[in-house]
Amino acid sequence: MQTASSLSAGGLGGLAPPPLPAGGLGGACPPSVQAYVDRGAYGIVLNLGPWPSITALPQRIPSRVTSVNCSGCTTLTSVVGLPESVTHVYFIGCTSLTSVIGLPPSVIYADFTGCTSLTSVAGLPQSITRVYFTRCTSLTSVAGLPSGVTHGAFIGCTSLTSVAGLPHNVTFVTFSNCTSLASVAGLPRGVTTAFFRRCTSLTNVEGLPPNITDVYFRGCTSLASIVGLPDCITFADFDDCTSLTSVVGLPPNVTSAYFRNCTSLTSVAGISQNVVYVDFGNCTRLRRVKQKDARFEFDAGFDPAQDVHTLMVSGLSNKLLSSQVGIGPDAALLIARFVTSGMTQHDRLETMQQVRNRCGIGGCAP
Repeated sequence: MQTASSLSAGGLGGLAPPPLPAGGLGGACPPSVQAYVDRGAYGIVLNLGPWPSITALPQRIPSRVTSVNCSGCTTLTSVVGLPESVTHVYFIGCTSLTSVIGLPPSVIYADFTGCTSLTSVAGLPQSITRVYFTRCTSLTSVAGLPSGVTHGAFIGCTSLTSVAGLPHNVTFVTFSNCTSLASVAGLPRGVTTAFFRRCTSLTNVEGLPPNITDVYFRGCTSLASIVGLPDCITFADFDDCTSLTSVVGLPPNVTSAYFRNCTSLTSVAGISQNVVYVDFGNCTRLRRVKQKDARFEFDAGFDPAQDVHTLMVSGLSNKLLSSQVGIGPDAALLIARFVTSGMTQHDRLETMQQVRNRCGIGGCAP
């Protein structure tokens, strides 16, 4: 089961880049002299980072170089001039770079994080499979990437308004903090994981590809509806979606879902029998939770270490448990324990005991 803990540091959601190349041999060296070369994580490294004032790559770069680090070269305007031995390039923080055209056909990995003058991704070699355009704040389109790209990061591309145009081989994308993004429609059919955290202009989730399984919409504060999620989704994160008022019919294959801090949420219905974990923590206006055609079984000891099918509903009162959740002959256990700071450990244990007294393996008493 996937959980929020599966998310990697840095907001990349599993798309963590390889380590930067080694820092060269050190020492001062004018830009007109061939940069120092050293051995790093991806073979022979050319490190231009110590010379941020260069405007173009040096001539006659040794053909044995496989990685190039130009991070922090704020006056660099072109990527032309690398030998065909290069496979990994880093242009992090090259704020004067206006084009990605000119990389050799051997490059498979490119990081353009913080290249704030880039307006297009077009022109990369067909060999590339992973690209990073994080915080490229002038980027207006993702169209034009090579067909071999499978992973793309566009975190903080605040001028992007559409996700359309990615190549068909892409399986993983992250558009978190793309605050101008107005729609999720247009992703390739092969995408299985997509991050849209804090895309504050998104109002709906319609148009996602049919085979997607994992979606992250945490902090999409304008999102008012989740209607239209594809059936294949198994994991959904809607934490901090403060405009969401109802959850009607999660896709039938969802096993884990998060709606914590959805402070406008008032109604939840149509939760399928496949659900293992749903968290409504701090949903302060939630008044109604309904279960449809589901049976959750639990062992007599409520041991969380066991394979227990559990719907975790936090922030709901004992009154809701008894009067509105609706434990009946054909319903199963909806609440096994509470995970809210608003209840003491004693209250949580007492609530579980009340449910245990009414319910048994395979069903509940009227």
